[in-house]
Amino acid sequence: MAQSTQEHAMLTGISPELFNFKRIVYSKKNYIATIAINRPDVLNCFDQLTLLELSNAFLDASRDDAIAVVVVTGVGDKAFCTGADLKEQRRSDSQETK
Repeated sequence: MAQSTQEHAMLTGISPELFNFKRIVYSKKNYIATIAINRPDVLNCFDQLTLLELSNAFLDASRDDAIAVVVVTGVGDKAFCTGADLKEQRRSDSQETK
């Protein structure tokens, strides 16, 4: 079975631009991987997609022998991260009860 570009990138530790992340900004330079949560409009809270993208970025960095350090930060000047996206959780709970 053919691998997707994203799967190939995760397995080989190649350019982070190939991931096409929506909720995080991921870069690698000079032995440092930087992961920035990019949801400043909701104070960088985690939704399911953010968690998936974070997991993929951490996996890629762990498989890349050129990475010695991972820095996690948040976009914006109000908050690094406020935790879980409770609105998403409420929507999910509401759909389960229907």
